[in-house]
Amino acid sequence: MATRKGEISTLDFGGVTRSGQAVVVRRNGSTGAFEIASGDAGALARFADVYKNMNGGLLNVKLTSRGEKSWRGSVDIRNFALVNEQRLKSLVSARTGANGESLTDALKTEIDTSSQKFRRGFARLLMDGGVISVQNGIVRGDQVGATFQGVVRDPRGRIDITGTFMPVYGINSLFGQLPIIGNILGNGRDRGLLGITFKLEGPFDAAQLSVNPLSLIAPGVFRNIFEFE
Repeated sequence: MATRKGEISTLDFGGVTRSGQAVVVRRNGSTGAFEIASGDAGALARFADVYKNMNGGLLNVKLTSRGEKSWRGSVDIRNFALVNEQRLKSLVSARTGANGESLTDALKTEIDTSSQKFRRGFARLLMDGGVISVQNGIVRGDQVGATFQGVVRDPRGRIDITGTFMPVYGINSLFGQLPIIGNILGNGRDRGLLGITFKLEGPFDAAQLSVNPLSLIAPGVFRNIFEFE
């Protein structure tokens, strides 16, 4: 590692997780770009004390400096699992609407929240003056999926994320793949017909989850009306 005026100008770090997967962190001295890659995203997240409920995952993070502590880039995670995530359980069991239905009730099937596998998670990253934000975020799995955006962490250590959670994502998202009909009912490629909008806000380590009680009954294109600002 080389620093210049307190800033990292060059970095080349390599390691191995307990599971035997590689971890590589680099900063290109000529372009200023940061790259992070690992074959075990969950282990790296736990080591960095960022998140503890992820297992496995092929991680790729790319960030490009815009100067004055401003960065732009993306995070891409493939083939990972979320284990015992209480917020996922809360979304599945939340009672919404006039009839008090949960997503499990609406689908008439159980969604296992003890361990959910995902094929991909992706988001655009924005870092400005201590504020970490995401745009166009999505996680895709066979059983569940979600879209999200907002502030992951601000200088006060608070989170403010909104999005739409979709159960049985592999089937539900098929509506979004259909020409014309997908745009009307499925709300595009990454949004399904059935879902619930949510908001996660508060201190990062103790954020409160809230759901919109009207969003469960709204077809995809109308769900935007109910999404949290």
